[in-house]
Amino acid sequence: MEQQINEPAATYQDILDLPQTQVGEIINGRLVTHPRLTGKSLFAKEQLVGVLTNHAGHIAFAQTRIDGEQHT
Repeated sequence: MEQQINEPAATYQDILDLPQTQVGEIINGRLVTHPRLTGKSLFAKEQLVGVLTNHAGHIAFAQTRIDGEQHT
């Protein structure tokens, strides 16, 4: 049987107090944090969102330069 620790419920202020390098959300009263995406990870996320939301159902990537590399 798990022992429950009584922690105070997370608040919106807890999210506001996070460092700029973190993002957070409150799930079932607990603050859950993740690192903020930057650089190539952010680029990859944006490309994936673009593919998944493409209304025509076609995969279309724009050629973009990141760190001197050609991506298509």
